[in-house]
Amino acid sequence: MTKRKVFKKLPPTIVNTTTCDLPPETVLQEIIKCKQDFFYFTKYVTVPIGTKEVPFSELIYEKQKELIKLILNKHYVIVNKSRQIGCSFVIQAFIAWLVLFHNNLNVGVISRKGPEATDFNRKIMRIINNVPLWLTGHKKIEERYIKYTEQTFILQNNSGVTCDCVSLSNPENVLR
Repeated sequence: MTKRKVFKKLPPTIVNTTTCDLPPETVLQEIIKCKQDFFYFTKYVTVPIGTKEVPFSELIYEKQKELIKLILNKHYVIVNKSRQIGCSFVIQAFIAWLVLFHNNLNVGVISRKGPEATDFNRKIMRIINNVPLWLTGHKKIEERYIKYTEQTFILQNNSGVTCDCVSLSNPENVLR
């Protein structure tokens, strides 16, 4: 097993809003709505497109919505897909939502190459870091994490993600 590097700093953020102009009871309602509905949550996540920040909710296609609804309803889904259709993009946001709003959840992501696993994990962390701080009740982004490395992170709610690659010589040891 390869030794994983510890980040010297967290992946970059785009938005760092620590305050909210909404009244406290409205903030609580927004947090509850975000926890209950992935698609509602996506309006608070921004993605860099050129020089602008675009809400994630504006970038999701209907077929991507169908995929997330299928996962939510069936739980065990194997996707036979082509490349470059945004499947990884929407799954990264979905994983970010799961680990942010659900306690003690462990997500394992398997990739065919180590750098792909690392990149996938960084993109999930970037989405988490771009969620407004008031939405998760933290004052600083670093407070969200207990541990973070290139391919693993654990949040304060004990939910986390481990991204790993399959070794050709020892495939049964993936995610162990």
